[in-house]
Amino acid sequence: MNLGEDEQPHWISLAPDGRRIVIGGTDGGLATRLLIATIDRRTGKLALDETFRPAGATRPGIDFDRTSWPHGDSGQAIPHGTVFSR
Repeated sequence: MNLGEDEQPHWISLAPDGRRIVIGGTDGGLATRLLIATIDRRTGKLALDETFRPAGATRPGIDFDRTSWPHGDSGQAIPHGTVFSR
């Protein structure tokens, strides 16, 4: 799996089933985005989940770089950690 030149991971979070990881960063292309990769349990190969994106997005992942939120205009968010929940 290859990420973009400016997408440098800083942290990951492994799903309890060991089949997915969330990837986040602190600067560049991952400063405000979260990606999900799947793990092939047989080979260990990672693959970016191309379906993890909002409708109409041109690239995978969820981007928190927006000015308007349901609670009001407060600017971009920088996610730093995730938790999988059942």
